[in-house]
Amino acid sequence: MRKRSFTCLMTLIISACCIIACSPSKNKRIESINTYESKLLNAGQSIKKEQYDSLLNMFESFAKDFPKDSLAPGYLYKASSLYVYARNNVDKSIELLDKIISEYPDFKGVSECYFYKGFVYESANRVDEAHKAYQAFIEKYPDHYLAKDAQFQMQNLGTDPLELVKRFEAADSTNNIANK
Repeated sequence: MRKRSFTCLMTLIISACCIIACSPSKNKRIESINTYESKLLNAGQSIKKEQYDSLLNMFESFAKDFPKDSLAPGYLYKASSLYVYARNNVDKSIELLDKIISEYPDFKGVSECYFYKGFVYESANRVDEAHKAYQAFIEKYPDHYLAKDAQFQMQNLGTDPLELVKRFEAADSTNNIANK
């Protein structure tokens, strides 16, 4: 019986060592992500869908494999941005922002996640959801440097861009007259 327990224990130890030895180290993964990201951003040429997909996979798999690492929420944030701009996938972007907010409440950029949710919804013309996201941001972070921007965005949700330009021009001309 004792010999059998020892054999089972040794099998587990050897299996664990093989798994650790066969998987790339966390530092090598970080280095690969940084290199690939830098290569894509500095390419100066159009980036192919497959390249974005590779980078998204790198970000998300790192966060999945190393959820306690301090880089995980930052990689998820970057993935969230890529889903909006490179894949036009608002729902996946919001899913990742919600994951950061719920699983990484101490992440230094969590406040920006709240704000960015409003921006993502707004860019998809989902006005009601954008309003709720901006409102949640303002309620949670009333003194944040982006709070006034969120308030402004809320006031102008759904406004035609040309109408906004006209308002700015009117306000600018009023300020110029007052300053003379």
